[in-house]
Amino acid sequence: MNKNPILYNTFGKVIKLLRDNKGMTQLKLAEDADLSERYIIDIEGGKRNVTLDVLLSLATALDTCPSTILKEVEIRIKEEL
Repeated sequence: MNKNPILYNTFGKVIKLLRDNKGMTQLKLAEDADLSERYIIDIEGGKRNVTLDVLLSLATALDTCPSTILKEVEIRIKEEL
């Protein structure tokens, strides 16, 4: 069980939104980020606590920067509170 489900769920939603906006499948994102498709599914489902290495891989594959992803997560969490 993850320790901060709001954070993990919100992070997953942001990754899914960015992926969808790029028209990418989970498989394509996984390939571009050098991760497994199952790992992407788990991230988007709020079941993974990603490392900085994974954050950088996702950002690169999504043609954005890690700070943009984290800022969007921060904004969405503040909106929920």
